[in-house]
Amino acid sequence: MRVALTHSHLHGTGFDLPAVEPIFTDYVKSFGLDDRLDFLAGDFFTDDLPRADVLSFGHVFHGQSYAKRCELVSRAREALPDGGALIVYDAMPASKRSGNRFHSLLSSLNIMLETRDGYEATTTDCAAMLRGRGFRDVTVRHLIGPTSMVYGFKH
Repeated sequence: MRVALTHSHLHGTGFDLPAVEPIFTDYVKSFGLDDRLDFLAGDFFTDDLPRADVLSFGHVFHGQSYAKRCELVSRAREALPDGGALIVYDAMPASKRSGNRFHSLLSSLNIMLETRDGYEATTTDCAAMLRGRGFRDVTVRHLIGPTSMVYGFKH
């Protein structure tokens, strides 16, 4: 939302399960962005990802197994044009020994209670995953609190 508000020339698509559409639509309308942001219903494990210059997975990875995360990164690479970017943002400590270890422990326990295979990976793990699936110029940035982003480009 912040990107669309800041850059009025950009258009975007939210891609999520059908049940999310009314929530997405109401939220987008509340910011007056319904002329530039639309919704596409789908499942990123079974449906084709939208073709775009930039794809992002926000707060998605923590609920998935390593294999599912790798699958999502590979599917994103297939959907992106050369030079396109993948952005992953989630609660990710910089390493297993940095940051607020107590927060990381509680977050990981919560994820394990709520999901079958989820866990809190580090930014180092995520960056290696992107590099291992052909992304270049992979960069890590801390955002706020426990949230960081990792992004890379398809070449």
